[in-house]
Amino acid sequence: MSLFDQDIIAFGSRHVPASYLQQAVQASQHHKSQLSILLQQGKLPTEGWSDTLIEQLLTQLAQLDSNNFPHNVGVGEREARIYSGLVRRRHYGFGHGIGRSGDLCASQPKAAGSSLLYQLTCSLTLDVIRNAGIPSAASAVVVPCATGATLLLCLAALAPSRPNSRQV
Repeated sequence: MSLFDQDIIAFGSRHVPASYLQQAVQASQHHKSQLSILLQQGKLPTEGWSDTLIEQLLTQLAQLDSNNFPHNVGVGEREARIYSGLVRRRHYGFGHGIGRSGDLCASQPKAAGSSLLYQLTCSLTLDVIRNAGIPSAASAVVVPCATGATLLLCLAALAPSRPNSRQV
């Protein structure tokens, strides 16, 4: 995950003093540690992340999706393709949606990064709900729609369990 590993330091020290490069290694290891903790625990960090670290996470996750593999040319109807560099940068290279075969929570074989990001989003959302005072919450699902559409979909899903209800 780190751009700065010992091989890079060894080769780079031919051009710049190794002690300078070692500082970059330490910073990179700290970032890697924060990413590891997030993925292991699936909870909000106690201290907020810098924009750079958030962008680094998004960029690294996007590299796990097949549309970002080097020398990969997808030709199927379900291949993610992003023509515009502006759109690619704005979305960090994510081109696949989430879910599979009607299951919003299912992982996509060609979109490991997108799938991981979605599962992490649901896990972080559950942590927020628990921290907001509902510690018994067992799971959370994030629905990728605008607020009104999301509320409509959620209420429509709940309606059969309370058929005589007239208000929320």
